[in-house]
Amino acid sequence: REGQEHYLTWLERRYAGDITRVNRSYELTAATFHDLTPVQYWLRPEALNWVECARPCADDFSKRTPDFWKWIDNQSYLADVVVEYFRDMHGHWRELGVFAEPVLHQWGYFFNPPGQAMWQTGLRALDIYRIAPHVDSVLFLAAPINAENAVDAMALSVEASIARTANGTRPLTGGLYLGRHVNADIYRRVSPAESIATLVAAGATSLSTYGYSGLDDGGVLFRMDAIFKKSLADGIRWAKEVMPRLEHPRDKVVAILFPEETNLYEPLEVDPGGRQRMDLLGWYEQFTALGWPVDIVHPLQVESGILDAYRFLIAPSNSLYDLGAHEALEKAVQDFVARGGLFFHGPACGLAREAFGIHEENVAFDCISWEEDLIPHGWSTVAFQGTSAPLARYMQGQGVAIAEARHGEGRVYSFGFEYGHSYSRQTMPIVPPIYGKREMHPVVLLERTPVEAIVGVCPDLPCVAQRGLEFARFGDRWVIVNHLPSAIELGNRKGQSMIHTGPTVPGYLAAHSGVFLY
Repeated sequence: REGQEHYLTWLERRYAGDITRVNRSYELTAATFHDLTPVQYWLRPEALNWVECARPCADDFSKRTPDFWKWIDNQSYLADVVVEYFRDMHGHWRELGVFAEPVLHQWGYFFNPPGQAMWQTGLRALDIYRIAPHVDSVLFLAAPINAENAVDAMALSVEASIARTANGTRPLTGGLYLGRHVNADIYRRVSPAESIATLVAAGATSLSTYGYSGLDDGGVLFRMDAIFKKSLADGIRWAKEVMPRLEHPRDKVVAILFPEETNLYEPLEVDPGGRQRMDLLGWYEQFTALGWPVDIVHPLQVESGILDAYRFLIAPSNSLYDLGAHEALEKAVQDFVARGGLFFHGPACGLAREAFGIHEENVAFDCISWEEDLIPHGWSTVAFQGTSAPLARYMQGQGVAIAEARHGEGRVYSFGFEYGHSYSRQTMPIVPPIYGKREMHPVVLLERTPVEAIVGVCPDLPCVAQRGLEFARFGDRWVIVNHLPSAIELGNRKGQSMIHTGPTVPGYLAAHSGVFLY
């Protein structure tokens, strides 16, 4: 009963005491908040067990049904309670002299494993950016698996970027799940040494790993083969040698806006293939492939002025943007662009619409006239209206597919398809029959992508940038991670020392490995 009263008091405060708003959303006729019963205000409470709960379906999300609104309120409440818990506990930990670095999640924070509903952050109401001020260090365990449940080293890099940015200027502990996995034998595709190097490139100065036993979680590290164990040992030895040498902060240039509402409210099963999360991954991969350092920043951080440190900002897909109160965020992004920043977004971007008046219309799927003919790849196609300058048009209807708008000293770049999702795809679209045998390509196969044409390649890199390489600069020192299945040429680095994660040919960086240049 105490818990029920606590929730109803919270709900009354959330709706500013207006029961008519709740009645309208939930399709009820309650007289007061405290007249509500659990079955009226909680989504199917009979489905609750030790860790799982009822979830709305895709139809609830698309139609914004009463079940949808109950879910949004339930999750918002749980998120607040979690933050309150850590705020209260941090005071106790300080009294005890405890360095508080709890493991906040396992298997991945943003890229939760499909088919494992109990581990979704979309169920656990966990926002580590909001928890960060109430712990001494942000730590969660991640693995190189993306939202499609495909083995993907760049997904681990995204997770590490989230942890680093949430942690702020504090020393970062890189969290890594090791062993097999309930859904994939991940480390036959991404080596342990490569994974550790990815965390070090993110700025980790210590490591926390899990998987030695954990039979229920697929860890069984002690059963892994000799190749796995050697790579793990090599990676740990390399990290112990390199991490103390990362004396300067990691460069900051690119910021990707964390889709707060998607992460908090959207169970994976209502988003086919985890496409919302894959859109963020693709944007991350695109800028990383050009050698640029990327951080993933939270709306609350943007409101507090974090964009002063960045030149580029990307808003990935976030279909639930309208559920938040974003006036301060929109003002901060307006100011960022007015000062000379570049802002990138795709279709249905609430931030672009509210901050810059970007208007669009849905159009039939079509290819795009670019430097090469481009086949868009996503789940929607839009054309932009208004005063934006066209950078590319659709080939049939001639609507604007890629647009540039001026705002003060900066620019807004609008893409009529889900650019990040397209860049992250492992399957390719075919040339539409209307174009016959005409040669066309998806964005990942272009000689020069639209983003590269706008921002170029990061200057002064130690070697040639390409997709699958990750660069991290710490002052005058570099960590490079090779996620490719073949060695890449480093060239003659006279006067520069190197520490490799494992054996390699002089002048090269081995496949699935890392190197420290100093």
